[in-house]
Amino acid sequence: MDTKRYKYLGLFAELAKVGVSNEGELLAKFDAVMALSFDYGAEVWEYLCMAHEGLAQNNAGFSQVLGDKIFAKMYEENGAKTVKVVCDTVAIGKMVFGYNPQAASDLAQAVVAGWLTSGKYDNADYAMAMVAKNIRVDYTKYMDILVAFAISECMDKAKQTGSRPSVPKKMGEILTKFVGKLKGPDKARLLQRIKEIG
Repeated sequence: MDTKRYKYLGLFAELAKVGVSNEGELLAKFDAVMALSFDYGAEVWEYLCMAHEGLAQNNAGFSQVLGDKIFAKMYEENGAKTVKVVCDTVAIGKMVFGYNPQAASDLAQAVVAGWLTSGKYDNADYAMAMVAKNIRVDYTKYMDILVAFAISECMDKAKQTGSRPSVPKKMGEILTKFVGKLKGPDKARLLQRIKEIG
């Protein structure tokens, strides 16, 4: 066993003993793991999300530590790899989008918008379905921002190509599906915006 792996296993053992209420120590141990390797950080992040899913469901503060603060640390280290980890790891995706009160943060929303506007529709659908069920997020505001971003991207692409602005069919279907979960005038307003550019 090499020295780096040995250090990692020692840190993992220490981290597993840290009380979940001790946010500072938890994040400090996580930083030490990340200093060794991004992949070790991803492994620990998945472990924490799996081991503490029940707590995160009932504790907004703790779900924010795992779904927002660790997410931001990982993203700062390597954005592209972090987005892949969030998409490919069910426990992490649930934490970031399903339980995290910051699922509508700039970072989390930018990831979903990126999937949506780059044609990774299954990824966007997966994340948006979890946000729609996340009771800690203002879903109307979330969809308002996401629709505005998607339309802005479509307008920018149209300007670059000199074509008529339009929303790709699959993107329009996904946006319409999730706007459809809203109630009242916001639903009608956002559906109209999608239709106008569609």
